[in-house]
Amino acid sequence: MQRSSILVLATAVVCLSVLFGCSSPSNPIVESDQITNADLTGIYLFEDDDTFWRYLNVPGSVNSVYRSRVAKDYSLDELRKEKNCLIEVETIIQGGVSYKTMRMHDEPTYWLGSSKTFAPSGQEEPFVSVTDDEDIPNEMRHFFKIHTFGKSNGMAVVAIESMEYPGHYFESRGHTFTGNGVSLVAYNSPESAPKLYVHRQATNIEIGD
Repeated sequence: MQRSSILVLATAVVCLSVLFGCSSPSNPIVESDQITNADLTGIYLFEDDDTFWRYLNVPGSVNSVYRSRVAKDYSLDELRKEKNCLIEVETIIQGGVSYKTMRMHDEPTYWLGSSKTFAPSGQEEPFVSVTDDEDIPNEMRHFFKIHTFGKSNGMAVVAIESMEYPGHYFESRGHTFTGNGVSLVAYNSPESAPKLYVHRQATNIEIGD
């Protein structure tokens, strides 16, 4: 009887593991309430290794999003004051479909978009670009779908899909146009695509505060 109980318990543990999946002990992903645009407004981070992040930023008048390294023990609140790295997320409805737009808070005319360049071999390389425009964009190349996967250490975990290139997601990889840029790479599903962590930031914090 005792052996049967142990077997049932072990089976239940395996079933729960399959159902909910596994996550890194250092960055456990937990279920949470619905993630809002406020949760998605912040500093976007790729995990570079155990000690560094790669944060998305736009350094000056460029037409490509950059990913720069910062130590994990450095204050991200201070980083936000020093670099143009705070990204605002808003929802736009077009043709009855909901999309996300992404723009730089400190340069509100800088909108993230999807463009392409070409490798020396001639192969297309979609990448995350920047457009300077005072108007709210209404083209598919400026629309994204942000897939959410709960939170890790208080940060939303997401995969970002381009609507200009469906099935292509943000990846921490440079491209021919910008060696430390952000590529759009094809993946079979949001679950298999690279994940970013969003360090939420209030948009009423100004540089120098």
